[in-house]
Amino acid sequence: MDTELNNESDAELSELEDNNEEIPNQIEESADSEESADDIDFVIDREGVPDSTQEKSEKEKLLDEIFKDCPISFKEKKPKVKKIKKNSFIRQTLADLGFNDDGTLRSKPHHKQKKLLTKNQRDEVKKALKKSVITPEFEKLHVVPPLDISEKKLKEQRKKERSLTKGSKWYGLPATELTDEVKRDLEVLQMRSVLDPKHFYKKNDLKVLPKYFQVGKVMDSPLDYYNNRLTKKERKKTLVDELLADAEFNKYNKRKYKEIITEKQQTHYKAWRQAKRSENTDYKKSGFDRGHLAAAGNHKCSQKQVEQTFFLSNMAPQVGKGFNRDSWNRLEKHVRKLTRVYANVYCCTGPLYLPRKESDGKNYVRFEVIGANHVAVPTHFFKVVVGETAEGKLEMETYVMPNQVIDDNVPLTSFQVPPESIERAAGLLFFDNVARNKISKINGKKN
Repeated sequence: MDTELNNESDAELSELEDNNEEIPNQIEESADSEESADDIDFVIDREGVPDSTQEKSEKEKLLDEIFKDCPISFKEKKPKVKKIKKNSFIRQTLADLGFNDDGTLRSKPHHKQKKLLTKNQRDEVKKALKKSVITPEFEKLHVVPPLDISEKKLKEQRKKERSLTKGSKWYGLPATELTDEVKRDLEVLQMRSVLDPKHFYKKNDLKVLPKYFQVGKVMDSPLDYYNNRLTKKERKKTLVDELLADAEFNKYNKRKYKEIITEKQQTHYKAWRQAKRSENTDYKKSGFDRGHLAAAGNHKCSQKQVEQTFFLSNMAPQVGKGFNRDSWNRLEKHVRKLTRVYANVYCCTGPLYLPRKESDGKNYVRFEVIGANHVAVPTHFFKVVVGETAEGKLEMETYVMPNQVIDDNVPLTSFQVPPESIERAAGLLFFDNVARNKISKINGKKN
C-alpha cells in the first residue's frame, strides 16, 4: 500500500512541474512578440480562430477599441480580461458579437432554446383557440361574437329550460302555476266520484297532486246565435216586473237585516271604529283613572278573562284617589265576599249621567269629556247584585256612588238605592225575567 501511494504522489508532482513549465513558456513567448506585456491592450484565445497572419476581422478590431485600456491577467492557464462582468455594456457587446466574457468564441448561441410543446399541450391550445372569438378578420366585425358555452353549462341551461315546460309529452307547453284556485280545482276533480256517484269515473290512484296538468275552461263560442226576442210567456209588462222576476234580485232583496248591517259596518268600518272607541292617549294627563266596570279580581279563575277585563270597552274615567282606589274598591271587595255567603252571585255594573240642580233652580245633565275622542266622564256608577242561596232563594243589593272623592268612614249601606231608580236612570231592566215578588230581600229588607 505504501509503495502505491508513493507512486501516485510522484506522478502528481511530475504533472505540477510540467504545468509550471508551461506557464513561463507562455509568458516568454508573449514577451518575445512585437510589443511587451505592458503595451498589450487585449489578448484573445486563438482556439477556433484563423491564424494571426490573416487580416483582423471587424469584430476583432471593435474588441481592440473596447478593451484598449483594460488590464490583462496571466495568472490562469488561459488569459482572461479583468472587470468585464462589472460593465454591462461591454458584456452585452461581447455577447452580441458571439464571444464569451473571457474573450473566447462561443460554440452555441447565447439565447435559450424554446421548449417544444407536448402533444397534449398542443391539443389544449387548439381547443382554446376554437373557443376564442378573435379570428383572422376580427377587426372587420361590427359586433364582438359571444364566447362558446361549455357543454356542462349548456346541459344545465337546457335542463333549466325544460323545468319551465311540461316536457315533450305535453308538446313543450309551459308549466301551469299551482295557485290556490287551481289547487282547489284539482282536489275537486279527485273527489268527483264522491260528488257525483251516479256517473262512473276512473279511480284516481294518485293521492298527491300531479306534477304536470292542464285545467280546461269552458268558453262560450262567439258563433252562438243570440235571439233578443222574448216569447209572449216570458215577456213582462213593466221594468218592475222584470226586476222582481229576476232570481238574483230576489236573492238580494231577501237578505236578512243582520247581513245588511254587517255590510254597512264593513263599508264604513274605519270611520265607525274611530267614532265608537276610546284610546289610551285619551286618559293621559286627564286626572282620571281607567276604572274597571267588571273587576279583574272577580275573574281570577282564567288568565284570558283577566286580560279581557283590561279592554278599554270595560273602562270608564273614574276619580283616582278617594274613589277608584278607595271607596269603589271597598264595594268590589264586598261583592267578592258575597260569594262565600251565596252559592251563585250575579253582578251588573255601569255608568250613570244624572242631572244636578243648578243655582237657578233647574236641573242640568253636565259631564266632562277627556281626550281627542271626547270620552265622557260619568257622574255616578251603579252596581246591581243578586245572590242565590243553596235553597234557591234570591236576595238583591243595589248601589249608586258619585264619581268623586268619598270619605272612607262613610259606610257602603248609605249608597243603597231602590232598583227602580237605577233602571229609570240607566234606561235598562235588570233581571226582568225574575218577578220581584220572588226576591226575598232587597238591600237587606224583606220584599
